[in-house]
Amino acid sequence: MASEGIRNLKGIVSDIVDGFLTVNPLYLKNFKNEEIKTLYQLIIKKQQEIRTETISMSDIASIRSKNMKLQRVQTAINTITHYLKSKKILILNEDYPKKKRLKDIGI
Repeated sequence: MASEGIRNLKGIVSDIVDGFLTVNPLYLKNFKNEEIKTLYQLIIKKQQEIRTETISMSDIASIRSKNMKLQRVQTAINTITHYLKSKKILILNEDYPKKKRLKDIGI
């Protein structure tokens, strides 16, 4: 490592997607809270990129590859979410709309 505290989070996300790295609570323990939140946001963006990839429905290998990538990303998201909840760290995701209360929609 060149210097302490500097991480290539985009590289980490690509390693997660390709299956070279597995996210677990012991791995996340070495990250600062801000780094975990940034990693979470980058993973969400990567998940959206993977979902928008167009593939031929007759190419079974590419379908399987896309589904494996999505599975790895979703597992990482679930792990990070659970880790942050256990540490009682609030994470806000602006990409997803807030749930509307019944009072907000006029009911």
